Amino acid sequence: MRKAWRLSKYSLVSIGAAALALAIVGNFAAPRQAPALHAAPLEIITPTVVKGAFLRGQAVVPVPKVASFVISHHLVAANLMGRVIGAARDARPQTIVIVGPDHPNRGVTRFTTSRTTWMWQGQRYAPPHSIVDALVAEPDVRADELLIAEEHSVLTPLPFLQRQFPHVQFVLLTVQSNFDTAAALRMAEFLNRTLGQHDLVVASVDFSHYKNLEATKADDAISLAALAQASPNALRGIPADSPMSLAIAMAFAQLRGANAQTLVDHTNGAELTGNLAETSTTSYIDVVFHGK
Repeated sequence: MRKAWRLSKYSLVSIGAAALALAIVGNFAAPRQAPALHAAPLEIITPTVVKGAFLRGQAVVPVPKVASFVISHHLVAANLMGRVIGAARDARPQTIVIVGPDHPNRGVTRFTTSRTTWMWQGQRYAPPHSIVDALVAEPDVRADELLIAEEHSVLTPLPFLQRQFPHVQFVLLTVQSNFDTAAALRMAEFLNRTLGQHDLVVASVDFSHYKNLEATKADDAISLAALAQASPNALRGIPADSPMSLAIAMAFAQLRGANAQTLVDHTNGAELTGNLAETSTTSYIDVVFHGK
């Protein structure tokens, strides 16, 4: 009996070690799976904030023939989110792709997406699986549910967009920070041939970070000048958290003949809160790309 016990004990140790090794390898070999449909970035958003932003948006003159637009992802700028969405309210999308920064650059590939249906206040945000499957088949895209579950850039805009467009499906797409014009154009071309005629691409981007008001405005002058050039490559190196997301949204719009731009809002956290002496603020530039 004692000999059998020793054999069993050593076998269990071996099995345990093998399982641990497989788990470690699995973290590199397969996408991580989120255990639930809820995500922390969504849990801090209240219905009152979303409703207030929506009402602000209804006062904005709608922009025609919208193909894509730029939205912020900080709640201090919630009313700005409502305003730029309101500017696009005449659009009739069935699918909206939200592309934003992979802030910590944790993705294994350049782009990361999700197959998960996310929930907020009883609302469900489901992806169109055929589009996500086609996206994941691309060589530089991978699904990683836990990465998306922690990435506020693509989750925060969801309730605000759904309030205006209640029947759409959402594709969430993060992109690493290293700028690559060719990769941005490839993604824009993929989205152009895959999405429907009225579908939208939304770049979730914040601009200058962690500077005082004077330096922030100087940064924004650089970003505004680059946007005015209407060239995705001109966005390389601008002071924003995801020039790549901007380049994809701009290139997508241009592929659809939407070559006009309308600036809806340009401000920063210091001005929004009234604390003009703030030494570490973030700026917001909300632009709509549209036809004439």
